[in-house]
Amino acid sequence: MSTDIRFFSSRLLRTGGLTILCLLLLVGLSPLHAGLPASSSASKTGDRDRLMERTRTQGSVNALIELRVPQYNQLMSRSRSHKVRTPSRMFAEEGLKADAALAAAIQSVREAVLSGLGKVPHRLVHTYDTLPLMAMEITQDALLILEDSVLVERIQEDRLHVLLEEVVEPKAPLENPWEGGEALPPALAETVHLVGGPNAWNLGYTGAGWYVAVLDTGIRRTHEMFQGKNLTEACFSARGNCPGEKTQAYGVGSAQHYESIYTGYDHGTHVAGIAAGSNGHGLSGVAPDADLIAVQVFSRFTSGECGGSPCVMSYSSDQIKALEYVYQLRSTHAVASVNMSLGGGAYSSQQTCDLDYAATKTAIDNLRAVGIVTAIASGNNGYCSSISAPACISSALAVGASTDQDTEASFNNWQASLLDMFAPGTYVYSATGAHDSSYGSWSGTSMATPHVAGGVAVLRQKFGSMGADSLIQRLTSTGVAVFTLCWGQSGSKPRMQLDTALGSEEPPPDTPSPPFDPAILPPILQLLLDSD
Repeated sequence: MSTDIRFFSSRLLRTGGLTILCLLLLVGLSPLHAGLPASSSASKTGDRDRLMERTRTQGSVNALIELRVPQYNQLMSRSRSHKVRTPSRMFAEEGLKADAALAAAIQSVREAVLSGLGKVPHRLVHTYDTLPLMAMEITQDALLILEDSVLVERIQEDRLHVLLEEVVEPKAPLENPWEGGEALPPALAETVHLVGGPNAWNLGYTGAGWYVAVLDTGIRRTHEMFQGKNLTEACFSARGNCPGEKTQAYGVGSAQHYESIYTGYDHGTHVAGIAAGSNGHGLSGVAPDADLIAVQVFSRFTSGECGGSPCVMSYSSDQIKALEYVYQLRSTHAVASVNMSLGGGAYSSQQTCDLDYAATKTAIDNLRAVGIVTAIASGNNGYCSSISAPACISSALAVGASTDQDTEASFNNWQASLLDMFAPGTYVYSATGAHDSSYGSWSGTSMATPHVAGGVAVLRQKFGSMGADSLIQRLTSTGVAVFTLCWGQSGSKPRMQLDTALGSEEPPPDTPSPPFDPAILPPILQLLLDSD
């Protein structure tokens, strides 16, 4: 957060925090959250039985606490009206003020809720500046107090997600096109060529000036695939596994991946290489000149917790914090896309998914509203009627894996109304974490998704101010049809064809953000803005 935002927020709270809290009581505590469905008292703790049981057997449980913040819709709308900066347009100062006003309103309610807990044991994991939310580790006593608070809208379990690295093959054999036991060739060159990468580059569109955010296991920043790039790093870990054993960290080295004893430790390095890597020796990702935002969102778990070898898993609260972090970076970074190659569960209903992951959806909604596309892997279980969460969220771009022969990958999760598109995801050769020039061929929807995230950065270079909806439409209305292998089904989705999506249109002119209108703010905030 910039110095301007920190100063404005702190001054606002010193002079107007109590007034905002009184205002909360005056507006009747009605749910005002953009994108978060209003909940009845009966559904305030939809996970209540599970949460109660966890607190009884484990002593505590990780939970997401949704707050009731007055004027949240209006404040969030004003923040969203200030789009992501582009290489040719700076972020308006009014946008910083809008973000600060939003953060101050949320903080005021959060502090009142925490005050109500008193000395009851609890641990605050994450606070949020753009979402009416807290992530906490709570005991049963704390759960009961939060349930009774008029300032709390909903309490949900903080779900865990796994990496989408391992593949299964229930639909059809996954054939290796290179038989004989020899080392696999650099197939990243083949997959990038297949989606039209070199044609886009020849037209001058390489993702230059734009960032791809990779929310994953971190990155080996010294790998040759990332040399010469601007690399912004952060870490969010509910278990306190960020550098310094903290729940969050920022700056150089904060997104460093874990030790190799943890299964999937270098997953983020492989994914980042596909999206935006370039080793200077002929091997490039989809957007070779794009820069990277690497966010480590995983925590360590023991072999007993993982059912085998030590592994890493990711809490929803860490993913939401990372999505918010990218949203806040829109003032200083030209962010094109977010890549999330993680998930779990099986969802066939859009409504159920959006409700179960309401806070994650709102974070993705916020990004999409300012022009940032979130691409998420559909999962590797071979399902024929469902995909994983959070890919099932309606405002995300759910990506499945296809082969280089444009057939659905055997392990891909398919659901006709939830899956949006395909990209190559079998035997993709990219950077690994063993050393600065190590590589490996991996298969999975994890490998397909960064093709799309990188593709968005390439499109952004041409269509700098185009809305996210229009950009997604370009991706999903072009490309090669890939049909599902699921028995008895004949549906298809487009496999990304980047050069076709670029088309021949001239880029539209930049649209400046509208002027800041303090009339939408509560009176106390208007007075502070006028006196600033």
